[in-house]
Amino acid sequence: MQGIRDSESLALKTLRQTFGHAAFRGSQEEIVAHLAGGGDALVLMPTGGGKSLCYQVPSLLRPGTGIVVSPLIALMQDQVAALRQLGVRAAFLNSTLDAASAREVERALVAGDLDLLYVAPERVLTPRCLELLGRSRIALLAIDEACVEGRRWVAVSEDESRGSLVAMHGGGPLTLAVRGAVALFSGGVGGRRHDVHCPSSP
Repeated sequence: MQGIRDSESLALKTLRQTFGHAAFRGSQEEIVAHLAGGGDALVLMPTGGGKSLCYQVPSLLRPGTGIVVSPLIALMQDQVAALRQLGVRAAFLNSTLDAASAREVERALVAGDLDLLYVAPERVLTPRCLELLGRSRIALLAIDEACVEGRRWVAVSEDESRGSLVAMHGGGPLTLAVRGAVALFSGGVGGRRHDVHCPSSP
């Protein structure tokens, strides 16, 4: 119990000192605590519900780099710019970078010099990127806007000690083992609000 309370205290401190918010909203605190503890989660929130903080805060609490897979290039660039203004070591890997810039981001990831890295879906599925992630310390892996462009992303529990991210793409599933996987959706069905589902922690 003490460990959980300490994690919640650190999460709130990070929220206030880094992001300038006085308190979490709605299910944010539950999601952050779950992911900071190494759990997996499927998060469904309305647009504007603050889902970005659900992976940004635990990425800063856990050792390593938070990997965010996002299909929206303009949004990832805006988020990285905003995070850097807050003092967060953030970067992105997408088609807008030239080869030299991409290599510098890759070097920073492997060296542990990034808090958050945003990656386009088509890049994260390449052998080069998977090899890169395999050589890096990953804090958590988040799939933002998880239902897009016909791709299906599923965060699942692999066993009692690890989570896995399964990307259903092309000929079959591709699994990247990582502790702390989260798939995030925005919007709703028929105007209804969707809330968080956190699979049981080991």
